[in-house]
Amino acid sequence: MNDIPTGANAQPAAVSAVSEDLLSVTPGSPPGAARWIQLFVIVAIWATAYIVFTAQQLILAPAGREWSYLVPRAISCITGAVISFGILAVQRRLIRYSFATRARAAVALALAGTALLAALNYPIFLPFMPKDDQGSSPVWVAYLFDFLARLWIFASISGIVLAFSYLADVRAREDRISILQGLAQSAQLRALRNQLNPHFLFNSLNSIAGLISGNEGRRAESMTENLADFLRLSLILDPQQLISLREELRLQQLYLSIEQVRFPDRLKVLVDVPEQLQDALVPSLIAQPLIENSVKHAVAQSTDTVEIRISARADGDRLELIVEDSGGNAPQTSAKGGHLGLNNVSERLAVHYGDEAKVQTGPTPQRGFRNVIRMPLRFA
Repeated sequence: MNDIPTGANAQPAAVSAVSEDLLSVTPGSPPGAARWIQLFVIVAIWATAYIVFTAQQLILAPAGREWSYLVPRAISCITGAVISFGILAVQRRLIRYSFATRARAAVALALAGTALLAALNYPIFLPFMPKDDQGSSPVWVAYLFDFLARLWIFASISGIVLAFSYLADVRAREDRISILQGLAQSAQLRALRNQLNPHFLFNSLNSIAGLISGNEGRRAESMTENLADFLRLSLILDPQQLISLREELRLQQLYLSIEQVRFPDRLKVLVDVPEQLQDALVPSLIAQPLIENSVKHAVAQSTDTVEIRISARADGDRLELIVEDSGGNAPQTSAKGGHLGLNNVSERLAVHYGDEAKVQTGPTPQRGFRNVIRMPLRFA
């Protein structure tokens, strides 16, 4: 048998909605995990800074003054945390701007936050300073030292917030790609499904016209009614959704009833599908191109009766759907296995299952032709 390749891996048809930005929290909505992580990181950084500055004081301060600045240092760190929350809020408002703009804003916010805290530290620490320390060095020197000592804190916080901002960009881009892939997949499935309808409709209308011209009005009426039922059922099906094998067989039996009007003495149909597989999920109308090939290349070209057999079986976690014809006395040609319908089946399997599904085709020893679709066995 020949393996018909099913192409590249494809995602399932379900398309996820765009996720909430990691930094953008709409008013009234519950904060996401990312927001809490950022708040926790800010608190953790300032708590660490408090511990580091306290340890430094214990090592460098003169004896008796080791614990003199615990309170103002706590006030300073709390003030720094509040300023950091402000930086986070500003960055959230800039989430819709370009990453370059947010990066420049992060640098500016880090410098502004450091400058503001350094300016506030003097009145915070001044009431706790010993009299002999007040005025011991110029204010601008104390300010510069304070600025440099805390710049790394605000730079770290701004960098972390910017990293979350970039992660939000990546997530949003991935979601947009996912949506576009879903739309492309939907369009591809509809295009592949729509390949079938004009071809089949053209053949059926030709047959009805032939019956009418041959004064076989009753058969033409029966065929028209069956055609209307088949088209009505097939057109309401969503090509992205899988249907049960039971529904697929019902569609194919309706299609074959149309063909049996055309070939009442040459077409025999046998369906052999176990009850336990009737609810297995398959792409809608996946068997039609294969059955249509058998009708076109075997039934229509044979003077003997041709049996078309539709069967299914489970092979572990795989479902095998088999369409086979007995061939009759129709000539065997390689074109029978290379018809457009086989490519259509192969491409639709690729969209639904990627490399997990394939269709195998080949002649049988009895002059017939056999098509086997292997796909994952799934139930609703």
